[in-house]
Amino acid sequence: RCLKTKLIKMGTQKFMRDWCMTGNTLSSHEGESRSNRLSRIILDKVDTKTKLFSFNQIVKNYHTYKPETDIVGRCINWLIRKEDDGEIIGAIGVGSSVMAMKDRDDYIGWNKEQRLRNITKTATNWRFCLMEKGYGSRVLSVFLKEAKKEWKKKFKENLVLIETLIEPPYTGSCYKGNGWILVGKTKGCQFE
Repeated sequence: RCLKTKLIKMGTQKFMRDWCMTGNTLSSHEGESRSNRLSRIILDKVDTKTKLFSFNQIVKNYHTYKPETDIVGRCINWLIRKEDDGEIIGAIGVGSSVMAMKDRDDYIGWNKEQRLRNITKTATNWRFCLMEKGYGSRVLSVFLKEAKKEWKKKFKENLVLIETLIEPPYTGSCYKGNGWILVGKTKGCQFE
């Protein structure tokens, strides 16, 4: 039996509840205009067959507990590179959120109608794997900005929340170090 930890980022609980009531997403990211001190990491959007092959191989070889690369719904993926030499050090992706997750839904405070109307403004960090240690929180900082920008460009939606699931023995320390909030645990899954 396993538990998956649910972590979310973007928007305080008060903001999420206000957003749910008003639909206003314009003030969701205070502090976004700060200069990017993390210029050593760049995200290279997966937009060719060669990049997709690289993304899939990284996930299959380095994402040990969930190596599948198929996802249903909306999806944007990136290769993670070091800016100085262009070396690929990982892969990260954002995709459609799960339709209903109790702890997330309770945290936001939305009812069923609000969830159905606004779920497209949320996303799941569906894959994140690094081939080198020490870059996790820094990659997530760049990822949050890039995901919001690319989601708006590709899907014409203001991305308000990104969630992720962490499977033991992992603890989500790089997410926590980046300010993500633990909102609960799933009921688990059965393995045969």
